[in-house]
Amino acid sequence: IPGRRPEGSSLAAVEAAAHRRAVIGSDDPAVAEVVGALGAGPVVPAGDVAALAGALARLLSDNEAVDACAGAGAAGAARHSISAVTEATRTVYRQALGA
Repeated sequence: IPGRRPEGSSLAAVEAAAHRRAVIGSDDPAVAEVVGALGAGPVVPAGDVAALAGALARLLSDNEAVDACAGAGAAGAARHSISAVTEATRTVYRQALGA
């Protein structure tokens, strides 16, 4: 998810991770936070073509790294799914209401 403009969040990174895809993110704070939290792949400086090319080359040459990023990213994205967030919200409300 290389970008030149700051993002508020990176739904594209979450969606890619949910589909078991390794993600290369820029160091834009929102993108880096999502990619890093999901463990979906490397983060490179925004606009650094050489760093992006290097990250792509590493992933293209290392299937185990791709599989690890894909697995971690999918597991991380599942923790942020609509059903997981809905259940977490319900739990908070139940606790607040003493139920």
